[in-house]
Amino acid sequence: KGNWHSDRWVIIFNRTLFKNRGITDPYTLWKQNKWNWTTFEQAAKDMTYKNNGIQVYGFGPGMESALYGLLASAGKNIVTINNDKGTIANNSADNTVISAATLLTRIRSAGQCVPNGSDWSMFTKGQCAMWLTSHTQVKKGREFDSMTDDWTTVPVPSPEGKEMIVPYGTTGFGIPKG
Repeated sequence: KGNWHSDRWVIIFNRTLFKNRGITDPYTLWKQNKWNWTTFEQAAKDMTYKNNGIQVYGFGPGMESALYGLLASAGKNIVTINNDKGTIANNSADNTVISAATLLTRIRSAGQCVPNGSDWSMFTKGQCAMWLTSHTQVKKGREFDSMTDDWTTVPVPSPEGKEMIVPYGTTGFGIPKG
């Protein structure tokens, strides 16, 4: 609890922006079992627009975090370590890994992603509709205390037709031997 070494990954989203645009929000999609990579990409597209001359982006992650979160939501990692066999597998050619990277590339290439993926103020100022982050980022005393818009979280979407997996990450430290 309160430890940044162990985090569940979530999508935070600005309910006010979705309501004002008349777009079905991620929470509603999640409750209807329709929150997946396809509806996530559509939401990023639908929520990228100009609001009184100010650019609003559909999505705003740190791209490394986004890839990690999407892969974890599909039960995949770029690298798999098998301690029993003493092997490390590079999964970068796996279809799910390629699909997650391609999805993020499409969103960024279409201009639906905050150009500087680490600028939290874009979300807190209402210039970004969704953000992928760890649950510890949204606790009291952080950036979101200043927000006046209504916001909440949903799980990171899993691929369409797949069981939803809530991504969880941990930061481990160790001293290698040998």
